Amino acid sequence: MLKITGRGHYVGSFVSAIGQDGSWNILEGDEFVVPDAGTQPPQLGTGLEDYFNGAYYYTSLFDLPLHGLIEKGAMRTDQYRFHLLDAVSFNKSMEMGFEFGDRNRAQGYMSGVVYWYADRASSAMLPVGQKHLLVRPVDRFELAGMMSQLFLLERDGLYADAAARMEFFSERYRNQPWNDLFKVRALAYREKIDGFLSVKADYQVFMKSTNAAAAQASSDRLWLSEDSSHALLGIHALCKYKLKKNGEVIAEGEGRNNLRVLRTSVTAGEHIWDVELEPTAQGSFFSFCLRMQTGDITSAGEWETIEAVAFPDRPDFGEFKGEQVLPNMTVWAFVPNAYINMQSPAMGINLWPFWAPVPEVKSVHLRKKWTLEKNLPELSLKKEKERGADELKAYTVDSY
Repeated sequence: MLKITGRGHYVGSFVSAIGQDGSWNILEGDEFVVPDAGTQPPQLGTGLEDYFNGAYYYTSLFDLPLHGLIEKGAMRTDQYRFHLLDAVSFNKSMEMGFEFGDRNRAQGYMSGVVYWYADRASSAMLPVGQKHLLVRPVDRFELAGMMSQLFLLERDGLYADAAARMEFFSERYRNQPWNDLFKVRALAYREKIDGFLSVKADYQVFMKSTNAAAAQASSDRLWLSEDSSHALLGIHALCKYKLKKNGEVIAEGEGRNNLRVLRTSVTAGEHIWDVELEPTAQGSFFSFCLRMQTGDITSAGEWETIEAVAFPDRPDFGEFKGEQVLPNMTVWAFVPNAYINMQSPAMGINLWPFWAPVPEVKSVHLRKKWTLEKNLPELSLKKEKERGADELKAYTVDSY
C-alpha cells in the first residue's frame, strides 16, 4: 500500500477487497505498519476487518467519522480508517500494507488508497511491470454474492440504493432469463419508498413475465393486497423443519439455504408457533417471515425449548433465539428472489455455529406465543434514509 522514505505521518487508508476462492479468506490478511524500520516497533494486526475496527467479517454497514464499511457482499468489502488522533509518525521511512489473506494464500483482488503527510513530495507512480494490475478482472461470485449486498442495504433502510443496485443488475444481465426477477425486486424496493399504489400497475405487467419466479412474486404481492386476511409465509432455512401454527402443520421440508414462500391466512387473536428442527450441515439455521398487509411477524426473539435431543458430550446447549444475521462466514450464497426483507433481519435460529465441529443439538422442538391485534395500524411509508447524490456516485457498482 505504501513504501516511502522521508519524514511525516501516516493518517489512513481506504481498501476494497474482493475474494475469488469461495471463502472470506481475503479478510484474514493481517495489516503491517512499519515506521522507521528497525528503530520503532512495527504494528502487526490480526485480520483485515480488525484493522478497520470490525470483527467476524463484519455484520452490518457503518459510516463513522474515522472508520467505516460502506459496501459488503460475498466476498467483497469496501472499508476505510483514518488515524487523526492516533497518526503514525515516522522520521526516515514508512511502509504499510496487508497480507493477501492468511499467509498470502487468498485468491481475488484488492485495491486501495493511502493518505499520509510528508516533508517533501515523492513519486507515487505505479511501476510499469505492475500496470496490468489496474485492469479489473471479472468477479465470478457477482451473482452468488448479489443478495448478500442487498441484505445489508435492507437492514440500514437504504431502499433507494437497493433499487438502483437491482436496476443496474437487470441492465447488466438484460439478455438473461432472470432479468425480470431483478426488475420485480427493484419494484419492491421502490414500493417501500413511494407506496404500493405507485408500483401496482408494474406488478400487474410482470404477472405475465416469462420468468416464472418474477411472475409468481408479482402475483403474490397483488394477492396479498386483496384481503386483510391474506399473508405470505417466507421460510429461509438450512435444516430439516416442521412448522405448526396453532397445532396445524403449515410447512415442512428440508431447507437448503433457499427462500420458500407460501400463501396462508391470518386472523386476530392469540396464536402459537411450534417448530421442530434438525440441523443438516455446518451453519444450519431456521428463520421465517409472515408478511401481512399491516407488517411482518418473524422468528426473531426468544423461543421456549419444549424438547431437545442433545449430544452426549455437549449436554448444555443453552437457549435458542432468533437473532442470527446473514451473510456470515459459512452462509453467504443465496438464490436471487423478489421478496425483500424476508431474509435480512436478525431472526435466524442458529442450530450449528460455523466454528463448531458438531451442532448445538441433534434435534429440538421450540415454541413461541404471539398475538395479532384486531386493528393493526396500516404500514406507513418508510421514512427515507438515503444517501445523497454525491454519495450514490461513490457507492455505484462499476460497469466494466
